[in-house]
Amino acid sequence: METSSPPLPRSSPNLGLSLDARLGVDTRLWAKVLFTALYALIWALGAAGNALSVHVVLKARTGRAGRLRYHVLSLALSGLLLLVVGVPVELYSFVWFHYPWVFGDLGCRGYYFVRELCAYATVLSVTGLSAERCLAVCQPLRARSLLTPRRTRWLVALLWAASLGLALPMALIMGQKHELETAGGEPEPASRVCTVLVSRTALQVFIQVNVLVSFVLMYCYVPDDAWTDPLYNFYHYFYMVTNTLFYVSSAVTPLLYSVVSSSFRKLFLEALSSLCGEHHPHGPHSPTLMDTAAGFGDPPETLT
Repeated sequence: METSSPPLPRSSPNLGLSLDARLGVDTRLWAKVLFTALYALIWALGAAGNALSVHVVLKARTGRAGRLRYHVLSLALSGLLLLVVGVPVELYSFVWFHYPWVFGDLGCRGYYFVRELCAYATVLSVTGLSAERCLAVCQPLRARSLLTPRRTRWLVALLWAASLGLALPMALIMGQKHELETAGGEPEPASRVCTVLVSRTALQVFIQVNVLVSFVLMYCYVPDDAWTDPLYNFYHYFYMVTNTLFYVSSAVTPLLYSVVSSSFRKLFLEALSSLCGEHHPHGPHSPTLMDTAAGFGDPPETLT
């Protein structure tokens, strides 16, 4: 789980200071330009690749491998949703303009909910696909009777339902609040941020319960009074790097399909050529998702 920012070091109450200095959040221009270029590349490749993957799955002939299309569709949709919703918000609010948060309390909760939903859906979809591949390779005869398109549909639906439940806590603990007050004691509108609303103790318990390495985080979680300017600057830029990697995984998934399966790569290129207005006549054997499934490690005879 990630939050928009760590507990901010308590800035000077001097109202003459800039908002940057009082909030302790500042990103250098070179970093903003660099991360904007990276996010733009990730968004362009990821959105196009996942959208084209959805197009390939929905338009391609299924052959006997009707099960595989549901896993690929699940992964592509989760990646596409994450990139379309997450990257624009990330660029605007966490790279260029840290404050004020402009998307409202509902937007804050929804943003983090979608992030968690897509992350869980991706992980669980890969887990489900891997389990089916393992069963198909290790016990092909049993897989013929157990692995049916109908059961795969139910499995994918169950995985998304589980993802919804696992992501729900983020919609409850996140929200917008004002970090600073005016001289009259009123919340300062310009200091509105999207952050964790629950107490620090509750957040620490939540992280430790939900993360397998909680015993490590118990010692790495920095107390409020231990934040220094160098430490906070390191955290700030390290957070930006890790967030970029978070979206990279969604962008490279379509590339992995193509690397693993030559048949999917042919379908992918055919769909791309069709969208670009080019026409390539099909040969005597046009690839289907049955061939693609075989490329993922399933013997064709086990896919019915």
